[in-house]
Formats: sequence, structure tokens, C-alpha cells
Amino acid sequence: MHNLEAELGVVLFERTHRRVRLTAAGSVFLKDARGVLARSERAIWHVRRTGRGESGQLTVGYTSLIHYPFVPEVLRLYRACYPGVEIVLRDMVTIEQMRWLHINTLNISFAA
Repeated sequence: MHNLEAELGVVLFERTHRRVRLTAAGSVFLKDARGVLARSERAIWHVRRTGRGESGQLTVGYTSLIHYPFVPEVLRLYRACYPGVEIVLRDMVTIEQMRWLHINTLNISFAA
């Protein structure tokens, strides 16, 4: 703790023979440190969920001129399995879908 205090240039603890108590600076540091740890834990949780496909975004390209009777049911099933994933539908011409797929902006394409 002495090294941390030296690095910060402040005293975090008031030390007496019988006890140790936080200073005002120590209280501020503790509050902020707890916030950093909580955000770090949330970030790890979110990254793991995203890595498992449980959250994030699925961008689906389709051509409105073509009728795909199976697509609504496939998307309903996907949403049931992965409720944390936002599904974004994009009405696009085929060449635009190909371009978006190539640059990894589109995840799935239904085109003629």
C-alpha cells in the first residue's frame, strides 16, 4: 500500500498504533476502484456471452423482391435460442449484400 500511496502522491490510510482508517483520498480511491472492478467484471461477462453467441447483433440481408417463406420461422427459432442477440434486417440488392458480407458488416444473406 505504501508503494501505491507513493505512486499516487497521497496518503490513503491514516495509521495509528491501534488501527488503520481511510483518509478522504482513500475513500475516493476505494469508491472508484470498486467501480472499475465492477465494470471489469461486467465487461468479462459480456465478452464471454458474446463469444458464445448469446448476445450481440445478427445482421441479416434479404432481397424484398424474393419470397422466403422459411425465413420468419428460422428467425423466430434463432431468437428463441439466443434472446440476447439483436436481429437487424436489411432490405438490400444482391450486389450490396455481397459487398457487406465481404467487409463483415452482414452476417447472413438471403439473395437470388
